[in-house]
Amino acid sequence: MGASWVHYWIALAVVVAAAPVPELIGRNIPVPLSRPLDELSADIGDWRSTNEHLEARVLEKLGTDDILMRRYVDSRGDTIMLYISYFERQQQGEISHSPKNCLPGAGWQEKTATRIPYPVPRGEPGLINEIVFDKAGQEQLVYYWFQERGRVLASEYWVKWYLIWDVITRQHSNGALLRVSAPIHRSEQDTRDQLMRFMQVALPRVNELLPD
Repeated sequence: MGASWVHYWIALAVVVAAAPVPELIGRNIPVPLSRPLDELSADIGDWRSTNEHLEARVLEKLGTDDILMRRYVDSRGDTIMLYISYFERQQQGEISHSPKNCLPGAGWQEKTATRIPYPVPRGEPGLINEIVFDKAGQEQLVYYWFQERGRVLASEYWVKWYLIWDVITRQHSNGALLRVSAPIHRSEQDTRDQLMRFMQVALPRVNELLPD
């Protein structure tokens, strides 16, 4: 049995055992960011950025404690979008939502999907999602994942289980959704290489802002 399944059964057992004592689940202490997301460097390597803004009604619906959406452009004129949403405390109905749910609502259809290792060194290994979306012949390559109290997770399923586990064992449920994307112009591999180069430079800086 893999380590992930061991955590699953342990979490399930704890939830069942704790069901008669809901006060244990009630201690869900907010964890603020180390620094606001907007303090992430505006210029990263060869990329220069401008902030994008969401409508107030969208922000209200998302319910995040801090959010960053930036457009980075390099010397070739290629664009990368970086999106981060952070919750100091997550509760039922107030967790990060996968782009697999949001982008199809805007007309984007999933073309291919896989999972790859998180692209920069950190304490605990993890997987991230790599998806190609298509909309009327236009394609974009999207990487997204959840950073949850020191873990990098690709699956919303495991996000929910670790949320229960950590509220009970740590009294914390803070977490972030990160998405890095770019339109596919020359080729899918060229866009993949471009995003990897960006993430290898940007993610260590992002991680300085996100608490474990």
